[in-house]
Amino acid sequence: WKDNFTLWNNVAVRYPNVQNGFINRGGAYQTAGEWEKARSDYETALALRPGDPDVLNNLGLLKLRENDDEGARSYFQRALSANPAHAQSLLNLGVLHRKQGKVEDALQSYAAAIASDPKLWQAAMETAMVRLGQKDCEAALPHLLAAQRIDPDVPDAYGYLGYCFSVQGRTVEAEKNLLEYLERRPDSAEGWNNLAALYANTGRPDQARAGGHGRCGRVSRGGADPVLRHRRAEKRVAAQARHRRAPLRLRPHR
Repeated sequence: WKDNFTLWNNVAVRYPNVQNGFINRGGAYQTAGEWEKARSDYETALALRPGDPDVLNNLGLLKLRENDDEGARSYFQRALSANPAHAQSLLNLGVLHRKQGKVEDALQSYAAAIASDPKLWQAAMETAMVRLGQKDCEAALPHLLAAQRIDPDVPDAYGYLGYCFSVQGRTVEAEKNLLEYLERRPDSAEGWNNLAALYANTGRPDQARAGGHGRCGRVSRGGADPVLRHRRAEKRVAAQARHRRAPLRLRPHR
């Protein structure tokens, strides 16, 4: 199939009584920003299987995007009535609580989401963001590390770990995580500034002067510092070696 939309559009057209086609086509519409088409498909899917928590959660996300907090809450709570351990609904209810300033309720929802699905890195990151908002790096650290462990490709986990380690004076770990963050977000002015501040605070003024806004985007993409350039080269070589060792395999759509 050309893409997910083509696949699930075909399923929805050919099998109008099968819910999965509408759920997945709705997801494709949602990813493309076609919100009303997504809502229509989700409502059709819900009619085919009333009370489905996945569909109710998706409809709640559309309401949350529209700033319809009560509509979003209603959908998330209906999803949790159908399945009290529905991790995505617990996570999104926590996001809603946090948006409304209900910090303790948000933390409880995130904890329940993690208990239901320990691999849900978004819940760990959301918990960390609440703690960072409270200026409590000590409490944020285990959640940032958990998010990084679950999914090593989450850029923000590296950035915030770099910040927290800097605050704690753990300069080696701070530098390592900031460099990893900048590998993934080379245009981040905040990342370069944090790295520059780390170098300035640890007696490396020359490296500090190389950081900051002047490096963002312009220098970081081309002649970045030797450390980043060397690490990129190492990753390219490793990737090429992996591709030589094993043939490309297609992963089935879930």
